Amino acid sequence: MLITESNFYDKVLTRFTELNSNANKTELFKNQSIIELMTLMNSNNDKSFTKNALLLIMGLFDDNLNDTFFYNSENIHNATKGNKDVLLSILEDEFIS
Repeated sequence: MLITESNFYDKVLTRFTELNSNANKTELFKNQSIIELMTLMNSNNDKSFTKNALLLIMGLFDDNLNDTFFYNSENIHNATKGNKDVLLSILEDEFIS
């Protein structure tokens, strides 16, 4: 039975929230989700959905996965005082105002 893109996301996210911290069950579900995704890819050939779903699965289940923000970010401790002041102003506007 084929499921839709939104149903796949819903299933993965729902099941993820139901998992306890049992490492074996978590790893098993991650692998099952990837297998199901690859089966869906064979039938619908939607590369964009496959890429996004795989990113979701890996993002949920892999604590060591770094995204592009990680690789493109700069350490705040290396910022100049002026840049820190600008950042502080933006954060104050966003969260205090």
